[in-house]
Amino acid sequence: MACRIVKIFFPLSLSFLAFCVSYSSGRTAAEWKSRVVYQVVTDRLAHTSKSPTLQCTSWNLCGGTFKGIQRELDYIAGLGVNAIRISPFVLNANDSTGRFDYLGRWPLNIYKINSYFGTQQDLIDLVQECHSRDIWVMADLVIRNMGYQDGCFSSFCPSPERDVFNKFVPFDKEEHYDHFYYWANNLPRLNHTNSFVRTTLINWVREVATDYDIDGFCLDNVDGIRKDFLEELNNSTEIFIIGHASARGDSLAEYQPALDAVFDNDMQSALSSFFTSTQPSNGYYRIPDELALRRGLFMDSTVLGGYLDNVDTRRFLGVTDYTRLRNALAYLLMAELQQFKKRKKIPFFIVTELLTTTRTQDLRWYA
Repeated sequence: MACRIVKIFFPLSLSFLAFCVSYSSGRTAAEWKSRVVYQVVTDRLAHTSKSPTLQCTSWNLCGGTFKGIQRELDYIAGLGVNAIRISPFVLNANDSTGRFDYLGRWPLNIYKINSYFGTQQDLIDLVQECHSRDIWVMADLVIRNMGYQDGCFSSFCPSPERDVFNKFVPFDKEEHYDHFYYWANNLPRLNHTNSFVRTTLINWVREVATDYDIDGFCLDNVDGIRKDFLEELNNSTEIFIIGHASARGDSLAEYQPALDAVFDNDMQSALSSFFTSTQPSNGYYRIPDELALRRGLFMDSTVLGGYLDNVDTRRFLGVTDYTRLRNALAYLLMAELQQFKKRKKIPFFIVTELLTTTRTQDLRWYA
């Protein structure tokens, strides 16, 4: 990293002047194949201290921080994982009721750190400490939409002449459904056909990789982000990018090569059906069928994200017991080894998959 992007900002605008561009090469898809990833919901893993003062509820911020994650690195390393995936960390908006999204998916200003999680230096310290332990860091990014804001979205509105948001389309009738336009949860959808939007996001992703020495990125909710833009973004960076989509089958496979990888939703569904069913034989054949399907469906199935839980699904432990969870995890880690030498997926785990009880909270406050 010889130099960084230097920007001059203009008031009430996302515009800037940039010069002296150089950025981190990150890690490649081939390198990520050796990693087992632990998804950390930053707000829900650990407080900076062992004595939290916030009362945690479903939509309330619980006080988890970058320092809290750093405090738990001995625990994380002890699990045998060698990478973490952290929540989107930019400054977030709140909705009309005053709620904040503890997952960090309502970005207000992509150039500022969410102060609830800590400071810019706290994030740098976390990444450096992770790297000193050979733990890689994957950062979640939200590039499909911005966050809630009343009126003109004045806190992040660019200049009026720039059409950076798609025209509002409600998702109240089936005929309104169009991934490229409708405002999911009424969040203002960025217009990825706009050259200013495309350039701004690409430069920002490069800067994040450089400033924080990030090893990989996960793009949230890539459904509705045009694949030509995803491909341009992917080709503009030298870093592994995996996307989270709700699509399945052929529609999911179409995200390669626009992205290096996607999360394998179909296999997750097959594993859930088999390991949580009271009659598991009903789902037995889905697993080999899915394995066979991948050989011709994806350009590279060896970098798909394998998972049982994520923040958008009901927790495995909420529908089954710990013994079945352990069996499912064993499959995810071992059953898809190619000739017992090469893993055929990158395993992702979320906090609740690694708890030894059936509680479903994501908290380890007093660890």
